[in-house]
Amino acid sequence: MHHALSIAEIVLLFVALLAGVAMVPFTLPGTWVIAGAAFLYSLVANFKTSSDWLVVGILAALALFGEALDYAASAVSAKRENVPTGAVICSIVGGLAGAIIGVPVFLIGALLGLLVGTFLGAFLYSLIKKGDVSEALRHSGVILTSRIISIFAKTALAMGMAAYVAFQAF
Repeated sequence: MHHALSIAEIVLLFVALLAGVAMVPFTLPGTWVIAGAAFLYSLVANFKTSSDWLVVGILAALALFGEALDYAASAVSAKRENVPTGAVICSIVGGLAGAIIGVPVFLIGALLGLLVGTFLGAFLYSLIKKGDVSEALRHSGVILTSRIISIFAKTALAMGMAAYVAFQAF
């Protein structure tokens, strides 16, 4: 019975790690799922190479870093390129709406919807506010580019976190 329990623990841990990594591109809290999975694993089993609290603490710090990275990528590039705050807010709303609308398209719909919605939200705000198509395209391009960079960086971070947990578990 004990052997079956340890196999179930490992399988559940790996499913949670994969789910966490898969969530990040859709701007869902995947890094926190990874940290939470490690915490739950530490309650029922022990990490082999380090203290449980050290592993969970490092993962929580990395998840916080990922959130800061996500925010900084958007804020710094928008400020540097003089993108209005309203365009940033509309890009967030557009991205959320696009992700929800895109869900029915298998596998990539939510991500595609997120990116299109991000672009359109910023574009429409800037076009209405400034009335200049080229300026609206520039603003929405800056926001979309920073969003894509943020998604790639945070996904890489989540993959590193998952690998760290896997190595600590064995």
